[in-house]
Amino acid sequence: MKKTEHTPGPWVIYDDGRGPESSDIIMAHIDGDNFDICAMSTELPVDERKANAEFIVRACNAHDDLLEALKTLLAYANDYSDAMAKEGKGAEQLGALADSVSVAGMARAAIAKATSAD
Repeated sequence: MKKTEHTPGPWVIYDDGRGPESSDIIMAHIDGDNFDICAMSTELPVDERKANAEFIVRACNAHDDLLEALKTLLAYANDYSDAMAKEGKGAEQLGALADSVSVAGMARAAIAKATSAD
């Protein structure tokens, strides 16, 4: 079964100009056209609605770059751990550098969360 891809970015916030009744619509610009993604609930206070829209747009627009950075970090951490193991150095000899193992675990968990369909 083919995985459905999300709408490509960049995503932007569109204020429909209705003031407090505005729903702050999140849109994507694709090949010169605008496509609505979602609208913020007008049941929330205006400031919270705008903050939610800004948070969603920042997170979605940064997703691919952050995921690539984590994958690169994980590759470096794995290479470092492999090199240290070949030299016979374990966590007790590395001290603070042993944190690369926990950082790699955090990166793996974040990558799994970002790429999971659940």
